[in-house]
Amino acid sequence: MSIEKSLVIELPEGPLVKNEQIFEEIFQGKVSNGILEFDNSFGKGKIVHHTLDKGLEVTFFSVNFKRAISLKRTEQDAEDSLKVVVLLPSDSDQVVSTKGTFYRSGVLLTYSGLDHFINIPKGECTWFTYYYSIDKLRKGVQNDATRTWLKFIDEHPYALLFEQIKSPIENLIKEFLDYLDDNRMLFRLMQKSLSVQIFILIAKYFNDRIKDDNDIKPINSTDLHSLFKVKAKLENSIMDGAPSISHLAEEVNMSPRKLQRIFNQTFGTSPSLYFQSYRMEEALRLIRKKKYNLTEIAFMLGFSSLGHFSSMFKKYHKITPKQYEQLNID
Repeated sequence: MSIEKSLVIELPEGPLVKNEQIFEEIFQGKVSNGILEFDNSFGKGKIVHHTLDKGLEVTFFSVNFKRAISLKRTEQDAEDSLKVVVLLPSDSDQVVSTKGTFYRSGVLLTYSGLDHFINIPKGECTWFTYYYSIDKLRKGVQNDATRTWLKFIDEHPYALLFEQIKSPIENLIKEFLDYLDDNRMLFRLMQKSLSVQIFILIAKYFNDRIKDDNDIKPINSTDLHSLFKVKAKLENSIMDGAPSISHLAEEVNMSPRKLQRIFNQTFGTSPSLYFQSYRMEEALRLIRKKKYNLTEIAFMLGFSSLGHFSSMFKKYHKITPKQYEQLNID
C-alpha cells in the first residue's frame, strides 16, 4: 500500500504535558491548561491532555492536515509505559500506518520507546494516546489484575495487540467529542471522566485476553504486516462474504494453522469471527449515519435479505436494527 509523499514531523515519545515546548514549536501554538490549538501551514486542530491518575496520562488529537504527515516518535528520555492508541473511524478513506501495519480504526496496545513512524493521510484524523507508567504499575497496589499485566509485560516486551472499537467504547468517545469544543472547567472534568471510562473498558478487553492466553509469542515485522493485510482483506470483503482461511493464508504465503494462531494472538479472535464482528459493528455505524435505509444497509453488508441481516444483528447486539434505528432518531 503506497503512502503519498509526506511531511516528516519529529515528536518525542510521551504525552503533551511532558513535552509542551516541543509541541508548541512544531505546531506553532500555545499550550494553555493542557490544550494546544493550532492553525499552521500544514494543518489545524486541537490537542488536549489529561492526567487521569498517578502514572496514567492521555493526549487527544483532533486534526485536519493539509497534506500527508509522518510523525516520527523518538524515544529520548521517555518513561517506559504501556501505550494504547485509539484511532477513531472516519468518513474519509484514512489509512494510518504505524510500525509497518495499516489500519483505518481500532485500538492498538504496545509499548512506548523505540523510534517509529506513524503515517497519517491528508484530511481529518482523530485519536487518543494513553500512557500508563510501567514503573508506577510495579510500585502500585498489587492484585490479580496488576500481577497479570506485569507477568505479561515481563514475558512479552515487544507485544502488539489489537482490538476493534466496539460500540460501548464508541459511545463513550461520542460523548467525549460532544464536550471537546468547550474549554470551561465543567466540560474539561467531563472529558477527564469519560477518558477514564474509555481506558477502563479497553483495559478490561485486553485483560480478558492476556489472562487466558498462555501461548503469546513474538511476531516478526513481516508476519505482522501480513496480519494487517489479512485484516484489511476481511474488512474490504463485507459485501462478498468472508474469504476462506486457506485463501487468506495463500495470499500472505503462510500456513493456515500459523495464520489462525497469530491472528488470534494479535486480534483476540479468529479471522471468521473477526469478519462477523466487524460487519456487525459496521452495521451500527451505517445506521447512525442515517444515510441509508435498513434494506440498503443489509445488502451493503453482504446479506441476502433484510430478515437474515435482522436476525444476525439481534443475535450480536441483543436488539433489532429497527429498534436501534429508533434509538438514534434525534
